[in-house]
Amino acid sequence: MARKKGKTVEDGNKRKWNGYFNYSLTKADKTAVRELADDSERIRPSLSELVERGYRVSISISDSDGVATVTATGQGEGHANAGYSLSMRHIDYEIALLALWHVIAQKFQWASWQQSEEALDEFSW
Repeated sequence: MARKKGKTVEDGNKRKWNGYFNYSLTKADKTAVRELADDSERIRPSLSELVERGYRVSISISDSDGVATVTATGQGEGHANAGYSLSMRHIDYEIALLALWHVIAQKFQWASWQQSEEALDEFSW
């Protein structure tokens, strides 16, 4: 069955998807995410904040190895990361979500991901 075509950018309702943005967590990032994970109350607010700030968030878990992938895609005209997706992978989807929130909110401070000059060559950690 063919996939339905979405509305185009000209319709003003859907932003063109531009691709993935890669970010490799540093040791310091991983330490910060583990500290966030110690607070079980942090999961729901992290997800809510991503959505409220214009990101479409998806969570998928691989049947073959059980690894979770959490992806955020910037939505809407004028969004700093419109049309770009960033994902994090981990055996625990909550940690992957917190890692994604950490990178978007704390590393890039909700700004454009394109400002990074770090080596961006891996999808997971």
